Amino acid sequence: MDLVRPTMGGAGIDVFATARKAGWDLHVIPCRNLEYGKIVHGDITSVGLVLIE
Repeated sequence: MDLVRPTMGGAGIDVFATARKAGWDLHVIPCRNLEYGKIVHGDITSVGLVLIE
C-alpha cells in the first residue's frame, strides 16, 4: 500500500498566511468560466513544501 501525505491545508498549515509572513504576495488563480487546468497567463508562482523524515 502506498502512503500519502495530506495537503498543507489538510495538515493545518495556512498557506497564504505562511507566505505573507515570508514576504510573498500570493493570489488565487481565478478559474471561473475556464477549462480545468487552463492557465491564461504565465505570471504564476507555485509554492510547495518539502517534508523530510
